[in-house]
Amino acid sequence: MAINEDPARIHPRTSMFVLATLAATNTSGPVRIRNLSPGGALVEGEALPDTGDLFRLLRGDLCASGVVIWREERRAGLRFEHDVEVAQWLPVGVVRPSQADSNCPPTGDWELLDLAESLDALANHLADDAEMVAQHGTWLQALDMTSQLLRRLAASRGQQCR
Repeated sequence: MAINEDPARIHPRTSMFVLATLAATNTSGPVRIRNLSPGGALVEGEALPDTGDLFRLLRGDLCASGVVIWREERRAGLRFEHDVEVAQWLPVGVVRPSQADSNCPPTGDWELLDLAESLDALANHLADDAEMVAQHGTWLQALDMTSQLLRRLAASRGQQCR
Protein backbone atom coordinates (compact mmCIF):
# COMPACT_ATOMS: atom_id res chain seq x y z
CA MET A 1 0.00 0.00 0.00
CA ALA A 2 1.40 3.44 -0.91
CA ILE A 3 1.64 6.14 1.71
CA ASN A 4 -1.04 8.17 -0.12
CA GLU A 5 -3.59 5.40 0.50
CA ASP A 6 -3.14 5.13 4.27
CA PRO A 7 -6.59 5.79 5.78
CA ALA A 8 -5.05 6.14 9.25
CA ARG A 9 -2.93 9.17 8.24
CA ILE A 10 -2.85 11.56 11.19
CA HIS A 11 -0.84 14.48 9.78
CA PRO A 12 -1.20 16.35 6.50
CA ARG A 13 1.73 16.08 4.09
CA THR A 14 3.76 18.99 2.78
CA SER A 15 5.00 18.64 -0.79
CA MET A 16 8.63 19.53 -1.28
CA PHE A 17 11.70 18.73 -3.33
CA VAL A 18 14.76 18.70 -1.13
CA LEU A 19 17.86 16.56 -1.03
CA ALA A 20 18.85 14.48 1.97
CA THR A 21 20.80 11.34 2.82
CA LEU A 22 19.08 8.12 3.82
CA ALA A 23 21.24 5.69 5.80
CA ALA A 24 20.32 2.16 6.85
CA THR A 25 22.24 -0.93 7.89
CA ASN A 26 22.78 -2.27 4.36
CA THR A 27 22.58 0.87 2.22
CA SER A 28 23.15 4.60 2.25
CA GLY A 29 22.74 7.28 -0.37
CA PRO A 30 21.19 10.52 -1.50
CA VAL A 31 17.42 10.82 -1.72
CA ARG A 32 14.89 13.45 -2.69
CA ILE A 33 12.23 14.13 -0.08
CA ARG A 34 9.03 14.48 -2.11
CA ASN A 35 6.64 15.06 0.78
CA LEU A 36 6.94 15.22 4.54
CA SER A 37 4.63 15.19 7.53
CA PRO A 38 5.55 15.24 11.20
CA GLY A 39 5.24 11.45 11.23
CA GLY A 40 6.89 10.39 7.98
CA ALA A 41 8.07 11.06 4.45
CA LEU A 42 7.97 9.90 0.87
CA VAL A 43 11.48 9.69 -0.59
CA GLU A 44 12.94 8.84 -4.00
CA GLY A 45 16.40 7.46 -4.61
CA GLU A 46 18.55 4.78 -6.16
CA ALA A 47 19.78 3.03 -2.99
CA LEU A 48 16.77 2.53 -0.72
CA PRO A 49 16.45 0.19 2.25
CA ASP A 50 13.87 -2.60 2.23
CA THR A 51 10.46 -2.54 3.89
CA GLY A 52 10.89 -3.03 7.64
CA ASP A 53 14.48 -1.72 7.73
CA LEU A 54 15.45 0.93 10.26
CA PHE A 55 16.86 4.18 8.83
CA ARG A 56 18.25 7.63 9.59
CA LEU A 57 17.27 10.53 7.33
CA LEU A 58 19.83 13.35 7.37
CA ARG A 59 19.56 16.88 5.97
CA GLY A 60 22.23 19.28 7.14
CA ASP A 61 22.08 19.18 10.93
CA LEU A 62 18.58 17.65 10.93
CA CYS A 63 18.07 13.95 11.58
CA ALA A 64 15.03 11.69 11.79
CA SER A 65 15.02 7.95 12.40
CA GLY A 66 12.37 5.31 11.98
CA VAL A 67 11.27 2.38 9.83
CA VAL A 68 10.63 1.94 6.10
CA ILE A 69 6.92 1.07 5.83
CA TRP A 70 6.83 0.43 2.08
CA ARG A 71 9.12 0.42 -0.93
CA GLU A 72 8.36 0.36 -4.66
CA GLU A 73 11.28 0.59 -7.09
CA ARG A 74 12.86 4.05 -6.53
CA ARG A 75 10.32 5.28 -3.91
CA ALA A 76 9.83 4.51 -0.25
CA GLY A 77 7.50 5.51 2.56
CA LEU A 78 9.15 6.30 5.88
CA ARG A 79 7.58 6.40 9.33
CA PHE A 80 9.49 8.46 11.88
CA GLU A 81 10.15 7.23 15.40
CA HIS A 82 9.41 10.74 16.73
CA ASP A 83 7.52 13.60 15.08
CA VAL A 84 9.62 16.19 13.25
CA GLU A 85 9.01 19.90 12.71
CA VAL A 86 8.23 20.05 8.99
CA ALA A 87 9.14 23.75 8.64
CA GLN A 88 12.74 22.97 9.65
CA TRP A 89 13.10 20.57 6.71
CA LEU A 90 11.80 23.03 4.10
CA PRO A 91 14.13 25.25 2.09
CA VAL A 92 14.25 28.63 3.77
CA GLY A 93 12.41 31.29 1.77
CA VAL A 94 12.53 35.02 2.16
CA VAL A 95 9.78 37.48 1.35
CA ARG A 96 11.33 40.54 -0.19
CA PRO A 97 10.17 43.78 1.47
CA SER A 98 8.57 46.41 -0.71
CA GLN A 99 10.87 49.04 -2.20
CA ALA A 100 8.48 51.58 -0.64
CA ASP A 101 9.41 50.33 2.85
CA SER A 102 11.12 53.44 4.22
CA ASN A 103 12.57 51.48 7.16
CA CYS A 104 14.66 49.30 4.81
CA PRO A 105 17.21 51.01 2.63
CA PRO A 106 18.04 49.17 -0.60
CA THR A 107 20.84 46.65 -0.05
CA GLY A 108 22.65 43.91 -1.94
CA ASP A 109 20.53 41.28 -0.17
CA TRP A 110 18.58 40.64 -3.40
CA GLU A 111 21.83 39.45 -4.93
CA LEU A 112 22.04 36.81 -2.19
CA LEU A 113 18.48 35.70 -2.96
CA ASP A 114 19.14 35.63 -6.69
CA LEU A 115 22.25 33.52 -6.09
CA ALA A 116 20.23 31.15 -3.87
CA GLU A 117 17.59 30.83 -6.60
CA SER A 118 20.27 30.09 -9.19
CA LEU A 119 21.77 27.38 -6.97
CA ASP A 120 18.30 25.88 -6.46
CA ALA A 121 17.67 25.83 -10.20
CA LEU A 122 21.05 24.17 -10.84
CA ALA A 123 20.54 21.56 -8.11
CA ASN A 124 17.00 20.78 -9.30
CA HIS A 125 18.16 20.41 -12.89
CA LEU A 126 21.01 18.09 -11.92
CA ALA A 127 18.78 16.12 -9.53
CA ASP A 128 16.48 15.21 -12.44
CA ASP A 129 19.28 12.93 -13.70
CA ALA A 130 19.30 9.72 -11.62
CA GLU A 131 22.92 8.97 -12.56
CA MET A 132 23.98 12.47 -11.47
CA VAL A 133 22.23 12.00 -8.11
CA ALA A 134 23.84 8.59 -7.63
CA GLN A 135 27.33 9.89 -8.41
CA HIS A 136 27.16 13.38 -6.91
CA GLY A 137 24.36 13.31 -4.33
CA THR A 138 26.52 14.72 -1.56
CA TRP A 139 27.51 17.68 -3.76
CA LEU A 140 23.87 18.28 -4.73
CA GLN A 141 22.97 18.31 -1.05
CA ALA A 142 25.81 20.83 -0.47
CA LEU A 143 24.30 23.10 -3.16
CA ASP A 144 20.94 22.90 -1.41
CA MET A 145 22.43 23.70 2.00
CA THR A 146 24.42 26.62 0.53
CA SER A 147 21.22 27.99 -0.99
CA GLN A 148 19.47 27.75 2.39
CA LEU A 149 22.38 29.51 4.09
CA LEU A 150 22.25 32.37 1.58
CA ARG A 151 18.51 32.77 2.22
CA ARG A 152 19.03 32.78 5.99
CA LEU A 153 21.76 35.40 5.63
CA ALA A 154 19.53 37.59 3.47
CA ALA A 155 16.65 37.15 5.93
CA SER A 156 18.76 38.06 8.95
CA ARG A 157 20.12 41.15 7.21
CA GLY A 158 16.59 42.16 6.18
CA GLN A 159 15.32 41.81 9.75
CA GLN A 160 17.96 44.24 11.02
CA CYS A 161 16.26 47.14 9.26
CA ARG A 162 12.71 46.42 10.37
